[in-house]
This record gives sequence, C-alpha cells and structure tokens, in this order.
Amino acid sequence: MTSAISRSILLFALSGILMVSTVLSSAEVHAQSASVAIQNFSFVPPTMMVPVGATVTWTNMDSVGHTTTSDTGVWNSGALNPGASFQHTFNTPGTYTYHCMIHPYMHGTLVVQGAGTQPATMTGRSLTVTPTPVIVGSIATVQGASFTPSNLAFVFWQRPDGTRRGVWTTTSPTGMFSLVLGFAPRHGIGTEFIAAFDAATSMWTPFIAVGVVPRGVGPGMLSATVNPVRIGGVTLIVGQGFTRGTSVVVQWHRPDGTMGIVRALTNSVGGFAFPLLADPRHGCGVRAFTALDLATLLAGAPFSLGEIC
Repeated sequence: MTSAISRSILLFALSGILMVSTVLSSAEVHAQSASVAIQNFSFVPPTMMVPVGATVTWTNMDSVGHTTTSDTGVWNSGALNPGASFQHTFNTPGTYTYHCMIHPYMHGTLVVQGAGTQPATMTGRSLTVTPTPVIVGSIATVQGASFTPSNLAFVFWQRPDGTRRGVWTTTSPTGMFSLVLGFAPRHGIGTEFIAAFDAATSMWTPFIAVGVVPRGVGPGMLSATVNPVRIGGVTLIVGQGFTRGTSVVVQWHRPDGTMGIVRALTNSVGGFAFPLLADPRHGCGVRAFTALDLATLLAGAPFSLGEIC
C-alpha cells in the first residue's frame, strides 16, 4: 500500500475515533430511547443493545401490517398499520427475543443491560470479503468476526478512484456482522481498501485489499428448473459451462432491490445446482442473476428469474 493511502487510512482512523466518541457521548445523553424500523419484512437493526429503563419504539415502514411480539409474552403491539408505532419500556436487564405474529419468519433481539455493565473487550477481530476479486458493477459481502458483541462497528472503504465512504453497523450477540457492498463502475477498476472499527475498544482491523476487475463474459450459463416461480415456491438454480472443480459466486438482485449471494462448487463437468426460495418478503417481479467463475474471473451470461404472485 502506498504511503499516501497509509496516511489516508490513518487520518480516517483518527476522525473515526472522534466520531465514535461523539456518538457514544450522545448515546449516554439519550440512552433512555431507541428505535427499531420494521422494513422490508425485517426488524432493523435485528439486534440492539439498550440500557435498563430504555423505551424502545418500533415503527412500521412497510406497506403491509406487522406486529412486534415478545417470544415470552412480555409485550405485544397487536397489528401495526403502515406508518404506525408501538413503544415498550424495559426495566429489567436480560435478553428479549421477539417476532411478528403475521410473518413468523421475522425475528429480532433486544439486549437490556443493567447499570454499570461494561461491554466485553474482544481480541482477534477479523474482516473477510467474498468474493475477491470482484467484478466491477457487482457486489461483495463484508463479514466481521470477534468484535464486541451487541455493539457498534464502523466499516470504511476507499475506492479505486480515491473516494471514501463508511457505514455504521450493529454486531450480533456473538460479535459478528455482515453487510453487502456494491462496486459501481463510476468508481473504476483497481484496488479497494476496506477496514472496520470496533467502537467499544477503539481498535481498527488491518486493512484488506480487494481487486476490482473488469467484466468479461465467459461460457458459463445459469438456468432454473421452474421459471417463472410462484411466490413461496422453490426452484433449482442450475449452472453449466463453468470451470471444473472450482468455485462460482452467484449473486442476485431481488424484486425489492435487496441482494443475495451464494458460493457454489462445480462438479467434474463444470456444473452445479442449488435450491432457491421465492421468498414472499421480497415481493413479486424479476430476480436478476450474475455468476463469477473464480478460476477465470469471467462472468456467466446474465440470467433473470420471474417471481409471480
């Protein structure tokens, strides 16, 4: 890494520490309230840590009704129409899990900390990016491990064109997080540097370098055994014409704009298959696929799957 990039990372790290201090100070002042959005058939964030005595507000941002319902009967909002909110105050420390009664696959967790509780300090923080390298115009998944559980982490990236961006995320009770990054063509090809900051320990991970490569089209092709597929149904995604005995990263954009990724291992004739659920949470429309052959760094032909209601 060049000295210019080293200085850039260092300056950003220092500014990140200041931002974390500001956020934590603000959190201490406003510690008695917290918000959860119900959006895209999910609780956002799915896991949250709050102090004892905090009032949590759930707001339904979807176009359909939802509930926030304790798994153990502590609270139940009843049906929340789009735009409606519900509040509950937590006076007892503990871990509270909850769900939506209308859509039981929706789950969330609240960790209520008692007065004087200190966040655990973790060592060995790690960051991984899949796939790497990544084709320009596609996506990659960034995963963190061994961060402070149920706390804040800040993910920073510097693109090939020198522009920079960062985003806060919440770690799980096991100190992990996962988010999806897009690699837009307007930011060029080359090397993207990614690092993550643990807010509780004020420590950064070592940076990792991700190669952003041009898009080339290889002989690989995708198909589906059922296309279109009805919402709630399952189809088999089949790959053919890829390199034998290697990994292929299959990525897709769902009808609601969210993204997903699977890594498949090809067989002795360069093929693979995996089942895919047309998940009702992501609506009806077209799911657009790309597949990257990691042996050749060539993308397969674009493929679209219809998902009908």
